[in-house]
Amino acid sequence: MLFRSPKALEDETQTDQEGNTSTVKGLKSQFIAQIKQTANTLLQPSDWMVLRQLSRGIGMSHIYEDYRTAVIAKSNELETAIAAVTTVEELIALDLSFPKQD
Repeated sequence: MLFRSPKALEDETQTDQEGNTSTVKGLKSQFIAQIKQTANTLLQPSDWMVLRQLSRGIGMSHIYEDYRTAVIAKSNELETAIAAVTTVEELIALDLSFPKQD
C-alpha cells in the first residue's frame, strides 16, 4: 500500500543523489499560478480593446473597463490572500471566485 505525504503549502527544494536541485511547487504557488491563468483567460477576450485604445486612441466601453479592473483587483486580492495563509484549511476556505461579466 502506498502512502503519499500531504502536499506542502510552500515550495520545497529537493536535491537528488547526484546533487541536482529542483523545486517542487507547493500548494500556494500552484493556487497563485491558477489564479493568474484564470485572470488571463477572463481578460483575453477584451485584450484587443486595450490594444485598440493604446494604438488608435479609440476608447473602450466602461462596461469592459470596469470588468477588467474588477478582475485584476480580484486577482491581486487572491494572490495576497493565498500568500498569507498558513494552513491548508485556510487555503481551502478562501473564496476563489472571480467577478462575472454583465
